[in-house]
Amino acid sequence: MHIRLYAGALAVVCASFVVTSCGSDSKDTTTAASVDPNAPVLDVTAKSFSFDPKQITVKSGDTKTLVLHVKDLSHDFTVKELDIHVHGGVDDTVKQTLTFDKPGTYQYFCSIAGHREAGMEGTLTVT
Repeated sequence: MHIRLYAGALAVVCASFVVTSCGSDSKDTTTAASVDPNAPVLDVTAKSFSFDPKQITVKSGDTKTLVLHVKDLSHDFTVKELDIHVHGGVDDTVKQTLTFDKPGTYQYFCSIAGHREAGMEGTLTVT
């Protein structure tokens, strides 16, 4: 009797794992609430401890959709002073619309342990 209960419980656990593991092959992790389809695009590629481009300039008040193309490892795009944090896994394309309303020069970086220290940072200038 106990063996049947354990076998039944194991079957339920395995079935739930299979169901939660299945999903779309799409690597676009956009959420509808965070993206303005009419905003101009700001493409940034994150890979092997570097960003492309290394320098970004936007005008104060600009609204742009950051499109983060993540390659090879999990990476993020973080600007601490502007409360920006966009994260993606391997081969993800992550989109988030941002309004740049605080003029200044900021460092953007990958906040994953060791990535910034390996040189994964750039400069964002809001004019």
